[in-house]
Amino acid sequence: MRRGTTPTILLTVTGLSEIVVNKAYLTIKQRSRKVEKGLSELDISGDEIRAELTQEETLSFMAEDDVEIQLRVLSRTGTAYATNIITEPVGAILKDGVIGDGKSEN
Repeated sequence: MRRGTTPTILLTVTGLSEIVVNKAYLTIKQRSRKVEKGLSELDISGDEIRAELTQEETLSFMAEDDVEIQLRVLSRTGTAYATNIITEPVGAILKDGVIGDGKSEN
């Protein structure tokens, strides 16, 4: 992912389609910075989960340092699951900050 962008995180979790999900959390962490997406912010379809990040969220991470990503799920029967932690590099940008709609930019 690159700072200041709006990426979609896509995870494929084998067997997810067989679970009736009661709660889910996608956590993206870098040192003390953390972005967390709950079930209402996740798009689950079959074995795939998608989460969209905002410019503000990706700007909270430092460039040239990896983030860790993990999904945790609680089924309706009370069984808790967690994926392996994966790492993703964070790319730099030259113009820092949020890019607005263009109406008030210099």
